Amino acid sequence: MMVNCPKCGFSQPQDQYCASCGVDMDAFRARHRASKSLFQNPAVQIGGLATALIAAFVFVKATGSTKPEPLATDTPIVRDVDQQETELAQAQFDQNRAREAMNETSSASVTSPAFNAASVPNEVSGGGAPTPPAPAAPSAPATTSATAKIVDAKDAKPAAGIRAALQPAQSVRVVFIEAQRAFLNELLSDARDASSDGSVSFGVVNNLDQKLKNSRAWQSLENSGDQPIKLNQPNLIFKGTRDQATGQNIGLTVQVIPISRDEAGTHLQVDANRTLRDPSTGIDSLNFQMPETFSVPKGASVVISGVLPHRNLGPDEQALYRNVNVLKAMAGERFRSGATDVAIIVQAR
Repeated sequence: MMVNCPKCGFSQPQDQYCASCGVDMDAFRARHRASKSLFQNPAVQIGGLATALIAAFVFVKATGSTKPEPLATDTPIVRDVDQQETELAQAQFDQNRAREAMNETSSASVTSPAFNAASVPNEVSGGGAPTPPAPAAPSAPATTSATAKIVDAKDAKPAAGIRAALQPAQSVRVVFIEAQRAFLNELLSDARDASSDGSVSFGVVNNLDQKLKNSRAWQSLENSGDQPIKLNQPNLIFKGTRDQATGQNIGLTVQVIPISRDEAGTHLQVDANRTLRDPSTGIDSLNFQMPETFSVPKGASVVISGVLPHRNLGPDEQALYRNVNVLKAMAGERFRSGATDVAIIVQAR
């Protein structure tokens, strides 16, 4: 009887051992049947399947929860590049702004502060305490950059101030005001070259613009506006009206002649006179006697006080003066009582 070796498949007559591979064919078959019966057992199959599933779940859980991290330098590198570009752009912008501010500051014409009745309450108060000027708004701090040192526009101001101080006056302005007599006396009490010719008082007052801004004891009546300075050429200013009854011009006349000027100030020749209607003689004309020249430093002004007389007026005079700005104070009760005076202010700017 022929049999096949269960291990190598060699065909030979029946025997216990394989003639080809030498295995004990009976024992091999017995072991094979036992192993086969074990794997065909349902309990073993279920246990093996469960073990495989658990192993697979653990593997997937372990590998799925770990995500690859980006390079630690990826985000910072991009952020640093953007930040550097932004800072460089900001630095360039700030430098351009500062350069423009410096150019504007250096090229602007600089003059002393102008008389501006609109910036001061336009009334004569009853003698109350002066109202201090409103504080200036603080300037915004200049923007700076971490990557560049920027020249602040405010750093140009000292240079501009020096240039302004060295620039001679360019124009003349004459202003007519009504003010409390006590205020005018205070201005002239510490004036340079203060004097009087018996009818008017005069002197050179420093920082008059600021003193006017700090006080409510005055009001503007008229002003000439800025007139360009031409050395030895007269600037003639008349404020008044033509009196139809006499055919004469009545009002105040001021002639200003710039004699010389430099960075320290301006030398001015000032002549002034008044012409009014007089009930008895028809015309009252008076020339004020003043120094041959006034030396007016930068920021100072010539003040001439008491240029109109304090007297009672007839109905015709009151009606005439009330309609003339520079003379209307004469028609007021406070002026007639001597509480206020009319003054002329001459400034080289």
